[in-house]
Formats: sequence, structure tokens, C-alpha cells
Amino acid sequence: MKKLVAALIALPFLATAVFAAAETDTATIKKITAAKGMIELSDGKTFSVPKSIKLSQFKVNEKVTVTYTTTNGKMLATGVVAAK
Repeated sequence: MKKLVAALIALPFLATAVFAAAETDTATIKKITAAKGMIELSDGKTFSVPKSIKLSQFKVNEKVTVTYTTTNGKMLATGVVAAK
């Protein structure tokens, strides 16, 4: 019974994680802080970028599309590509 109650309590949190969809944002790069794994766009959004994405391939004022998820109010980039 305790396991059932625990599962029912956890269900809404799991459902939220499953339905957290990736979003995209396209803008020009305002600032790159490679040492901290951060990128800031001209629209004011700042993203944490994992080490698997090489920030050295991008330049300030370059237009990019960032694919990201938001967790606890923080935007985590899952992809960054040059935009046309």
C-alpha cells in the first residue's frame, strides 16, 4: 500500500518530465563564455551549454538557433546550429 501511495504521489512529477518538450530560439550571439559553458543571445536569453557542444565554432554576432529545455527556470541547450 505504501508503494502505491508513493507511486501516485510521484506520478505528476514524472508526467511533467516526460512532457517537457524541447523549444527553439533563433537570434544572434551577444556573448560567449566558453569557460562556464554559457551563451547569451541578443534577445536576452542565456543558456547553459554542455561540453559536447563546441562553443569555439561560433562567433559573437553570428545568428544561431538554440534547441533547449527549461528545468527549474534554467535553460539548457541541447543543440546549437548556425541559422540562415
